[in-house]
Amino acid sequence: MIKDQVLCLRPWKGIYVTLNGDVTFCCYLPRPEAVIGNLARSTMEQVWNSEKAARIRFEMLTKRLPDVCGGCPLYNYASSEEREQVSGGAADKASGK
Repeated sequence: MIKDQVLCLRPWKGIYVTLNGDVTFCCYLPRPEAVIGNLARSTMEQVWNSEKAARIRFEMLTKRLPDVCGGCPLYNYASSEEREQVSGGAADKASGK
């Protein structure tokens, strides 16, 4: 099951779209370096399958928190219970907790 293999499921479960069409995987990351595409300039399929989106997913699969996720409150400030709600426990399993 993928949730047991990655730090966070957001890159596989959905997107966050800003008012200008920028797309990120997470509402915690509405900053330029986290943008995986823009729906005003690309199709949803192009954004979802973009090189940046693929790189973020690959890093998650290899148990590395992507640089763009470095400020994520779920991993930096949240309790284990809050991380569990988002990641299905994968974060704690990855860190050995």
